[in-house]
Formats: sequence, C-alpha cells, structure tokens
Amino acid sequence: MNPKSINKVHLFRTKDFKKEDYNFLFSFFEDVATKNEGEHFFVKYEEAITVPKDTVKSYITDMFNAKKIMQDVRVSPQFSGISDDVYQEYIQKITGSKHDIASWETMFDLAKSCRKKNKNINTEDHVIILTNTDNERNWFSANDDTNKNGFVHTDQWDYYLPGYNKIYPIAYEVIGLIIHAHMGCSYTELEKRFVHHKSIGCVSDFCGSKTEVNIKIRTGDICDNCLKALKKYVNFDNVHLLLMYLNEIREKTLWTIRYRKINDTISNINIIQSPNNIEIEFIDYNNKKLDFQKGGNIRKAIYTYLLIYDDGLPTYADNLTDEQLERLTIIYQRVAKGNSKIKKEAEARMFNQFVRPGGNLNSGANNDPLIFSVVAKLNSIIERTVKGEVPLKQYKINLTTNNDGGNLYKVALSEEYINVVYH
Repeated sequence: MNPKSINKVHLFRTKDFKKEDYNFLFSFFEDVATKNEGEHFFVKYEEAITVPKDTVKSYITDMFNAKKIMQDVRVSPQFSGISDDVYQEYIQKITGSKHDIASWETMFDLAKSCRKKNKNINTEDHVIILTNTDNERNWFSANDDTNKNGFVHTDQWDYYLPGYNKIYPIAYEVIGLIIHAHMGCSYTELEKRFVHHKSIGCVSDFCGSKTEVNIKIRTGDICDNCLKALKKYVNFDNVHLLLMYLNEIREKTLWTIRYRKINDTISNINIIQSPNNIEIEFIDYNNKKLDFQKGGNIRKAIYTYLLIYDDGLPTYADNLTDEQLERLTIIYQRVAKGNSKIKKEAEARMFNQFVRPGGNLNSGANNDPLIFSVVAKLNSIIERTVKGEVPLKQYKINLTTNNDGGNLYKVALSEEYINVVYH
C-alpha cells in the first residue's frame, strides 16, 4: 500500500465548548501548518451542535470525589509541588460542579449525524466532536472502529493539568485521534497492538492515571513502533506535519504554572503612528515590538482600535456603527498598502471583516465573519509575545457582553498604560 495524504478533518463543537476556544484551537492548527508549509486539512464550522437531552445524564461532584480527584493529582510526580492553597482552591472549585455524561455511542452517532447534514463531508473524511460532555468511560478522546468518527472531551483539563491552557491538550487529543486513525487497524485493535499501558512518552500511552497525560504531552513524541505503522499509511509530508503539531503542543504545554509566573509586570505601551505605519511597543519589555506577521495590516488596525477606543468591536456587521467603521478606516488607511489606502477601498476592507459570508450551499461550514479568525490569530501572537499570565490577561482580546446582551471584542488594559505617539 502506498502512503496517502490525510483526508479532511471536520471539527464540530457542542454548545458547551466556547466558540472563542474553538476559534483559538483552529487558529493554532492553521498557524502550525503555515509555519511548516504543511497542508491545511482541518475544516471549521460556524454553528454549534447539541447532544440530545434524552441521551445525557447529569451528576454533581461532591466534596469526597473532589478531594479524590485532587489527591490523585497531588500524589502524581508531575504535580507533587502543588501548594496547600492551590490544592484547597481546586477542591472548592470542583465541589458542587455539575456535569453531563453520555455514552460513546451517543458521541459517535452525533458525528454520523453531522455527516448526513453536511454534504461536503466525504466518506473517507474524519469527523471529530469537541464537547464538554463527559463520556461513560472517562476517556480524554476516542475513535469508533471505522476510525472516521471521534470525540474529544474538552472540559476538566484543569483537574489534571493545573495551570495549562486547555487548548493545547485538546489539540494534542485531536492529533492523537488522527494518528491512531492511520495506523492500519481498528480502534479496538489499537489497544492490543500499539497502546502502552506503562507510559513511555508516546502518543499511544494509555494513561490509566489521567495525570500521566502530562508525560506524553510534555514529551511530544511517538515511539518507533507507532511511527513505523503511521509511515506505512501516511505520506512523509503529512507525517512530518503531525510531528510538528506534537512538537508545537509540547512547547506550549511546558508553559505550566511555574513558567506562567515568570513575569507579572504589566508594561506601558507606545502606539507609534507615522504617516504610513503603526507600531505597538512594550516600553517595559525592553521596547519589544508586537510582530503582526506577514500580511498583518488588518490585524494591526483591529488591535490598534481596541487599544485606543474602549467601546470595543462587535462580532457581526449588523452591530458595527458608522463611527466605529470610520475610526477603523482611518487607522487602516495609515497601515495599508497600494489601493487599499483609498478611503472607499479601506472602508470596504474593514466592513468585510464583520460580514458573514453568504451564498454557501452548506451554510454551516466556514461561515464565520473574518473578524473571528483575526482575533484568534491576534491572541496567538500576543501570547507568544507577552510572557506571563498576569500581563497576558491585560493584553489579549476578550469576548464580552454589552448591556443589550450583544457580544463585543475588548481589551482589558487600562488607558493609563497606553501612550499614542505621532512621528
């Protein structure tokens, strides 16, 4: 058998998995593929799906089970240094929390339902459900035996990986499902042929104690036996990209509680405006400048607006005011190139960031306004630039709710930290 390219991977989210987290996850996958000149095989969907109520049971975590969860975490080698304060804080957080739980078959049926409703999904494509709903076997993720339908549990990662950004272990589980779907056997056979019941730092580690997931994520590796099977069915370009995903996730998840506390300084910012450019400079970080990356003028205009004006920006064009559009246009004209500097062109470019694409026969797929991906990309850039959890909360773009119940993108940073400089 000749190794083949990986087919499209369709990522659906249930309503309990936040859209901003979903967008950030998708942006992460895009970033890694672009950086490594790899194929973009993930497909994004606008609308959330619902787990049928009659297939779900609910439970509330009591104090006893909360302590049991945290004791399992605390005695693991990876988290033996957790302080008493953090330990008690997590117990209080977990106690009384309500969770829904469903069977594996419910999750797989949900994936099959998505296939029927979306005609763009080919038979050989992979459908993965991202959901906060627990599953009956308490696994992080699983495929069915066709290896075409799967799910990833997106909740409770802070129980087992305290201090981590949960998007990266979720990304790891997605990549794990793709790898396991291309090793030449059913998901049931996988356990007999490839799964390691004693963790060795491979993507196929079983992780009987769920905190052991930390070992394989921080290793970001795949053992020789599993890699040999993968290479038999997947071409080397796609194998390389899958390994780059694992490596990037490894680097991100080294960003534990300890690393996130290396910097708690909130820097003053200079917004340096010249006739044909805008630069954003972190004064207290040795004048480090924010790199918006190639083709980032739209990102630069959006972020500059959010720093200068405290009214935020809406998620859709219907709620974009004339004043907001005028301000955005003026900012964009300063950084734009060529004909995009012309007011009419600049205004159209800014307005289009908030327009929901139309004319798509499959209205559920890839139908978000561009602003969704712009914000996700900006937050990814900001996270790489700002080292430390405290300042990151101030600089990143948050989705908030206004008095009318509408959604707004805003930055928390107080105006006292912002200086506008004209050159």
